[in-house]
Amino acid sequence: MKRILSIAAACVMLAAAMPSAAQAPASPRSLELARRYVAALDMDKTMDAMMKGMLPAMIDGMVKRHPNMSREQQQIVMETAAESTAAMMPKILDAYVPVMADVFTEQELEALVVFYESPTGRSITGKLPKMGPAMGKIMSDIMPQMQSDMLERLCSKIDCKALQTTNPPTGS
Repeated sequence: MKRILSIAAACVMLAAAMPSAAQAPASPRSLELARRYVAALDMDKTMDAMMKGMLPAMIDGMVKRHPNMSREQQQIVMETAAESTAAMMPKILDAYVPVMADVFTEQELEALVVFYESPTGRSITGKLPKMGPAMGKIMSDIMPQMQSDMLERLCSKIDCKALQTTNPPTGS
């Protein structure tokens, strides 16, 4: 069932990220502005702080599923998650650029860049990582409710019991 929820969530995120088929490709200027916008947001720092905020809850969940996990193994999991996040964040942010360039107009991107490169914008982006631990905890606290709600809604629309297999695939 978690696999169904993961697939449903991935489909929603993919559909939301895809530009309209009728939309013209982003201009080089829009792409350049989108890159500046991503850089000005310091999104990597904010995402890193949020991930660090979510790690304790992730570790708690792993310990519940694997009660024999040692403190050393827990630390290795946390370090590995941080390493993976740091390695993947540039790829994620690079993938955001064309999406932003497709979604926002050139004028909107210009306004965003002007604001986020301004002293007030820099002050705001500098403070966003401070919210990361609290945001991570909120997401960790709400995620079980969200998964349950999503499953209930999904199963009211499709026959979830019919999708269950007696031999679930490995890795799920």
